[in-house]
Amino acid sequence: MLGCILIVPHGDFREVGAVPRFWLGISVISLGFMLSWGLSVYTRYPAEVGNRKLGISQQAKRINNRINNNSIKTILWQGVYKGFPKSLSIKYFRKLKTQHSGLNFWSTTILSRLLLLPMYPGDDVWRYLWEGYIQTLGFSPYHLPPNAAELIPYHTEWWSLINHPTVSAIYPPVAQLGFRLLALIDLKVWLFKIAFILADLLICWLLSRRFGYQ
Repeated sequence: MLGCILIVPHGDFREVGAVPRFWLGISVISLGFMLSWGLSVYTRYPAEVGNRKLGISQQAKRINNRINNNSIKTILWQGVYKGFPKSLSIKYFRKLKTQHSGLNFWSTTILSRLLLLPMYPGDDVWRYLWEGYIQTLGFSPYHLPPNAAELIPYHTEWWSLINHPTVSAIYPPVAQLGFRLLALIDLKVWLFKIAFILADLLICWLLSRRFGYQ
């Protein structure tokens, strides 16, 4: 979630400094994926781990003992370091994972996509809109590239944002049908975004049916 929040303001790569900040957010998202997969393996194969705590838990115990020995224990230290061994135990993660696995999965899946909804789109979206738009006018995006002379009278205010205007459509027919249907509803970026989110959620649902939430 933090990674999504970090990249939302930096989707327009034309802005100075946007790319490094964007990749910072991507790095945070990647770290979250690695941690989630690591915890999944940790809780799935207890025979390999035994009933031992994570290394950080053992370190927390040592730090807590050192604090006790030095007579400088405070409520803060007690709450932080004594909480680690319990919260990082294999039983805790397994219980947390099995109790709310479906809720955790779908809340993260949906909320992360909603957070990214206002992000500035990549330049591919303008081609999606254009190819859907000219289909509603009776033209084939496979036959005419965006800069074709026949299409000049139909240029939109965002036409200049289309990437590779000298190249005709490369997306498959099913995608073109989707572009056309969306263009018949409205030529709005947010509409295409929502359609892609719904398609993405459908794929997530199919995968969850096949593999579950564990």
